Amino acid sequence: MVDYDRIKAVFHQYFDCDDVIIIHKDGEISTKGYVSHKKKATQLPVNFHEVDGFDVGGMGLTSLAGSPKFVYTEFLCIENQLKTLEGGPVSVGGAYLCGFNNLTSLKGAPKKVLGHMSCPRNPLVSLEGIPEEGLGGLVLEYNRTLPLLRALVAKQIQFVHHKDDPEPPQKLQEIMSKYAGQGKRAMFDCQKELEDAGFSENARW
Repeated sequence: MVDYDRIKAVFHQYFDCDDVIIIHKDGEISTKGYVSHKKKATQLPVNFHEVDGFDVGGMGLTSLAGSPKFVYTEFLCIENQLKTLEGGPVSVGGAYLCGFNNLTSLKGAPKKVLGHMSCPRNPLVSLEGIPEEGLGGLVLEYNRTLPLLRALVAKQIQFVHHKDDPEPPQKLQEIMSKYAGQGKRAMFDCQKELEDAGFSENARW
């Protein structure tokens, strides 16, 4: 049996919201408002269904389990201790920000992101799991060994760098931008240009 009073009390202990919340019969929370955390935890203490926006950046999370399935604006999970995006939303209507974590791939990312996905400062070795529906843009920290062809699903691709790191090669940025948004149909042409320009390790799926 769902303890509505307990769920409501725990929610308000850990989160702020600019609108009313609804607790469903299964205990999940929905709101038309923007939810942001006000207290740290390694796990989300309540389960969500849908929200307008969701910010758990810097909360201390090691898992996204319990995240809202549907987020209509932005989803922020930056600066946590995440090794996977499993348990996160399946659809995000705006930006999805997951930088400054411990991600080695994008497995568990939403199937649909209509804004940009930003994931710098992660030890990525693969872009497996990248959203393939509607992705408006992808922001990555350049890594000369990271396979990049999956990134072509994004309409825009931008490489950034930490202030102490060398700037991403301009030629690579030009090639990736040329084929951005074309997905698998541009894979072989992009692969050839990357290899010819000396980026053979990036020219992989």
